[in-house]
Amino acid sequence: MQFHDDEGDVVTAENRLHAIDGDRATAAVRRGVHGDGEVWSRVGEFGGYSTVYSHLSIAAGTAYVLVGFKRADRIAPPVGIAVDRFIEQQGYYGQKLRGGGGLIRIRHSLDKMVADGFVAIGEAANTVVPVHGSGVASAMLTGRLAAKAAAPALETGDTSTRALWPFAADYQRGRGRILAAFDVVRKMVDEIPGVDAGELFESGIIHRDDVLRGILVRTPGLDPRTLASRIPGMLRHPAMIPRIVRMGLTLKKVMAHYARYPMRYDPAAFGAWADEKRRLFGERAE
Repeated sequence: MQFHDDEGDVVTAENRLHAIDGDRATAAVRRGVHGDGEVWSRVGEFGGYSTVYSHLSIAAGTAYVLVGFKRADRIAPPVGIAVDRFIEQQGYYGQKLRGGGGLIRIRHSLDKMVADGFVAIGEAANTVVPVHGSGVASAMLTGRLAAKAAAPALETGDTSTRALWPFAADYQRGRGRILAAFDVVRKMVDEIPGVDAGELFESGIIHRDDVLRGILVRTPGLDPRTLASRIPGMLRHPAMIPRIVRMGLTLKKVMAHYARYPMRYDPAAFGAWADEKRRLFGERAE
């Protein structure tokens, strides 16, 4: 198994849940600092790939914040300091209840997720959603799929790569295929010079439909019904048009390629599949 670690594919993140000062929170809602009972997500504050995700509930008496950005993005402060600054700016955070931080791989999943007597699931197998770094649902899904393959393998005493392979095939041809497509989108956005993520949203090039597809983990793509609302943004940034066209073509190729992930473990067939995947993503052999 080959584990890929590149700073450009790693996010540093920290989250915290606090009790609130009710009076200050109510005043902040009136001023438009945050909505009560709402989730707010601010993108682009700490570089192209960054989010400040927050929630406030006056009824529950809690406020939550998660800050995450590319580890390689040197314009950002340490993530803990970014969280501290947000809490101070909001003005209604009280006692800390819990929280934590760490690193998250946001690259598409490992090509080979099993080995003799070993299965990688969840974040260890790079199964977070590449465009926003959420990974809980993927971890639960990979755990379930891995159990389906591992249970009969343990019953028969055969825990070879071949016996565990159905897990990898089920995942890669399903959710892995969609997340690989989202990685194409992430890489395209990463490579845009001189335009930040906020501008892409504000101009309409990135549509709310794109955001919903990412949140719901539905296949990325350009819905023809959203084209009219994207045109003004494309006219403001005409250099984006060929990038979007290339992204669309690559998306189709990647989706088709993952649908051909080997159903059974054959080293030669898998090697050929991995070589072609690297070519599609512009990667060198590890």
